[in-house]
Formats: sequence, C-alpha cells, structure tokens
Amino acid sequence: MTPESSQKQFRQLRILSNPTRLDIYTNLWTDGPGTALEIASRLGTDDLLTYYHLRQMVAAGLLEKTSVSGVTRNTSVFSATSRMSIDNLDVTEEITMKAMGKFVEAIAKRMTHEYRAAADALGNEIHKRSHISRVATRLTAEKQAELKRKITELSEWIDQNSSPEGDRLAVTVAVIPLS
Repeated sequence: MTPESSQKQFRQLRILSNPTRLDIYTNLWTDGPGTALEIASRLGTDDLLTYYHLRQMVAAGLLEKTSVSGVTRNTSVFSATSRMSIDNLDVTEEITMKAMGKFVEAIAKRMTHEYRAAADALGNEIHKRSHISRVATRLTAEKQAELKRKITELSEWIDQNSSPEGDRLAVTVAVIPLS
C-alpha cells in the first residue's frame, strides 16, 4: 500500500466515523444519488449541515459531485463512488487506533439503530427477514487470507446484484482478532 492510499483510507475512516456522514453514505448506496436538499429530506437532517458533510465526503473521495443544469441554476447531485474498505492500514499509531475504534463504534451504533427501527416497523417479521451470526474461531494465516478473499467476493456479488426494486438492506461484515 502506498503512503497516499494509506492516507486516503485513514481520512475516509475518520470521515465515516461521524454518525451523520455514515447515514448519508448508507443512504446514497441504498436510495441512490440526490441533491443536498433531497438527502437532508430523506434523512430528516438540517440542509446546511448535510451539505457541509457532503463536501467533506467529496473531498475524501467517498462521494462524487456532479452539476446538473436546472431551469434557473445548476444543481449539485451527490452519489457514492466507492465502497469503504480498510486494508493494510497501519494501526501502530495511536491516532489511527483511536480513529479505527471510533469507526467500529459508529458502525455498531448504526447497526443497533437500524435493527431497532426494522423491528419496530416489521414486528415478528424481522426474524424472518434478517440474519445475524457471530462466529469465534481460530484460523491459520492462510485461511485468514482466504476468508478475506471470500468477503471481497461477497461484497462484489452484493454490488452486482443490487436492484432499485429490492428491499433496503445493511450488510456488515467485520473480522476482528480476539485478544
């Protein structure tokens, strides 16, 4: 990994550790591109604050901003451009470890919020439509590399099979060494 790509990953990690930015990122993947006003409306957030976060995410390379000609002026449309993946990030520095911890915490909080909202909306149906598993195991370095490849394949499969007509889903996979 080059120092530039490592810095980019670190910046993206810090950007997505913010719950509002994580919500925006998730929304753009599930509901598609939108203007700052549309995204703020979908999330129930403040317009100016949403625009601020969108600008930060564009600068970090997580989103793309395109200009669309309107009747009276140009409008900016934002779309997600790349999936967040943290590979080979140097976590020996304390600042990186703190950022990684904050990111994992933001993901866990978001998953809890999403599950509760789905349970409220779906009632007992939530158990038929969700899958949660946790596996604690021991794997050799070779099998860990194989697991990483399979998770990458799964992510690619999800991207290839995503459909606007389908149900909105959150898929979170984390492999974390146990101490």
